[in-house]
Amino acid sequence: ILPLIMSLDEDCRKYAALAIANLSTETGTHEKLNHEDVVRHLVPILQSEEVQEVIIYVMNALGNFATSSLMWPALQQLGTVKAAATFVDQVDREEILINALFLLANLTGDPFQRALMMKDGLYKVVWQHMTENRNIHVMQNSLALLRGLAVEAEAQEILPR
Repeated sequence: ILPLIMSLDEDCRKYAALAIANLSTETGTHEKLNHEDVVRHLVPILQSEEVQEVIIYVMNALGNFATSSLMWPALQQLGTVKAAATFVDQVDREEILINALFLLANLTGDPFQRALMMKDGLYKVVWQHMTENRNIHVMQNSLALLRGLAVEAEAQEILPR
């Protein structure tokens, strides 16, 4: 699947990303996919891909991978928080925003990533999405992200009760 996700053909990339997203839903596949170094191929796609469906599927897969602590080192090393945060701040399509929030919410399980999000002040933008956006999925994923950040002592002082 990995060679297909780097194809010049848009449909090929889209369906390869969808396949990886589907495989990522089963935690039993995470060890094998980690061994194949799949995250190293996926994170750069967030910074270079133009096909929105590919971005959505890749963020969904990375969000699923973020639930496995064995994937955390690769996600940290590749700057996944920064890559996903750009979509939270500058996105026109709500489905991309929803998947970026999903990815970041799941990354809050990793103390390193959680501290990085607090340091970068990501909660400010996310709070706006939760309070100003009327899409229930945006609000739900924003709340999940803020709830994950609330583990940090700093967040407990900053976030409204």
